[in-house]
Amino acid sequence: MPCFTCFLPPFEYAMISGLAVLWGEFVGNEHWKILVNDELERFVRGSTENINVIEHLSEMTEMRRKFYAIGNRDILQTQWEMRIADAMRNSDLLEYEYETYGRRVLKTDSPILSAFGGLNLDLVGISGSEEVYFAVCVNKHLSLDKKHKTSFLDWEEKSCENE
Repeated sequence: MPCFTCFLPPFEYAMISGLAVLWGEFVGNEHWKILVNDELERFVRGSTENINVIEHLSEMTEMRRKFYAIGNRDILQTQWEMRIADAMRNSDLLEYEYETYGRRVLKTDSPILSAFGGLNLDLVGISGSEEVYFAVCVNKHLSLDKKHKTSFLDWEEKSCENE
């Protein structure tokens, strides 16, 4: 059994980075994503061993998704996602459009927000923000066989087509 407690700080960094990318996409400010990508670039350039670190972090994140339990920091992590979702809900920028069968979806030009399956401002809010970080930022540094596989039906391919 892997040690998930020692894995929490980098996992939480991935969550917060994913939330930053989502927020930047929502408010139409690409500087959020640029900042997150620049920090990752700096880390990757720091040592040849750092690619192994992000590969391992991706593997641990995928593995963590398979365990259904409440950890000692889950409430805190959920609150982060809820706060960003609430800020989106309460924003003047929030607009919806209706699709087939009256399905209400977020009206946005952002391919990331359109494709990300963990964004449902009507019900849950945001779930799996760390996957945004891996799909949008980390995967471009990983080999094809090591790329992070998200739990939202390969949304990352749709979200990164224009990048």
